[in-house]
Amino acid sequence: MILIDGEGDIGGECVVGDLCVKSMKKAKGTIHFNEAIQEMGSEGSVIVFVNECVVERCLFVFGEEFEGVEESVLKEKDERLEISECFFSSSAMDLVMKSMILHVERGELKMSETLFSGIHSAVQLLSFCGESCVSIAETRILNIECEGEVVRVGGKAKAEMKETKFENMSVANEGSVMKMDGADRGLCVLNCSFVKCRSTIKRGRMIRIC
Repeated sequence: MILIDGEGDIGGECVVGDLCVKSMKKAKGTIHFNEAIQEMGSEGSVIVFVNECVVERCLFVFGEEFEGVEESVLKEKDERLEISECFFSSSAMDLVMKSMILHVERGELKMSETLFSGIHSAVQLLSFCGESCVSIAETRILNIECEGEVVRVGGKAKAEMKETKFENMSVANEGSVMKMDGADRGLCVLNCSFVKCRSTIKRGRMIRIC
């Protein structure tokens, strides 16, 4: 179990699956992801949120030595996760993320006043799939270079996005800013804007439904 309080580092000594956030209401602080994760756990993520959890006023920083794990950095396994006033950023210009930042496969996720900034990802940035229900409000996703999908909704997921701003996005390799891929319960987008979004090749898309 990990309690976010103040400032801490997650680096080469941690074993994936040992870091779980359980019922820690109003968590605050800064977490620096440094070095390579040495071992893979059964969950395939650095931090796993279980049961009901609230994370607010927290900064997740990915350092230049960070190497992604197989699946994701943060994962919600079930129940309910609420993220507010939360920033995700990279402190290294040359860092290419090899794992998703947030993966939700079950349960309910609520995000508000959330910022994703300055990240270059070789895979999906956010993935909502399985039996999940996602609500995103007042979220900014800016200065992102993504070789896959920035936001993907699939499986039996239901997602609602409102007051969401995508700015200075670059997608490639037939990627999309938002992609709904066989989501049984669908995607609802309200008050969503795209500013200075572009594709580095002709087949990149802002929104893709398939």
